[in-house]
Amino acid sequence: MLISPKSKATEVQSRHHCRTLDFRGQDRLMQSDTFLEAWGRADESERRDISKLFNDPSPMQLKSWILKVLVGGLGQFPIKILRQLASFHQIKNYSRMTRIRLLNDLNKKGVKDDSKNVQRNNS
Repeated sequence: MLISPKSKATEVQSRHHCRTLDFRGQDRLMQSDTFLEAWGRADESERRDISKLFNDPSPMQLKSWILKVLVGGLGQFPIKILRQLASFHQIKNYSRMTRIRLLNDLNKKGVKDDSKNVQRNNS
């Protein structure tokens, strides 16, 4: 079965559109204060890691990099655990916070993934 030129053109347009959306998403993250803070804290090797995304956009990888630099391994925990930690550390309004806000507030309180206050299971 032959693919029509119109069908092929639609496929190319669709791929282009998806890539454009990835660039836009990555650009929004790059322009954020959170990225600036992460860049300031990152060492030279971490900065090299993120520069690889400039040619091949991946907003999710950029977001993961920002979280890794800013909060270390806490980003690996489910939001349920992060909320338990926030409660334990008496962070106000933790139940309504987004994941990134929780991670930032926990980081400000000095909670790290190797802290004895971090529970690695869901019990």
